[in-house]
Amino acid sequence: GQFSIENALTLEELERMVSASLAEALISPGNALAHLASIELDEEQTRRTFHGTDLSVPEDEARSWIHGDSIRMTNRGGLIAVGTFDANNRTVHPAVVIGES
Repeated sequence: GQFSIENALTLEELERMVSASLAEALISPGNALAHLASIELDEEQTRRTFHGTDLSVPEDEARSWIHGDSIRMTNRGGLIAVGTFDANNRTVHPAVVIGES
């Protein structure tokens, strides 16, 4: 995977960082999932995602995806959800909603 033990921090290193800048040491969910395909949502799609509604995906966008792929769902670059691609219906179902718009 993309994470290695060489980049890991010890608990002692994390404790020292708490007062300084722990946020800089942590990997954001969006960066942790950067290896996944993604789809950028508009405001209406974001609202529908928060309600768990499947979203249709344009054919050109889904061309390289295969059935069951996990898809990052973002709005203005921020992670909103991780969805599952349904190749039969060419939709993404928001499986895990993470963020707020």
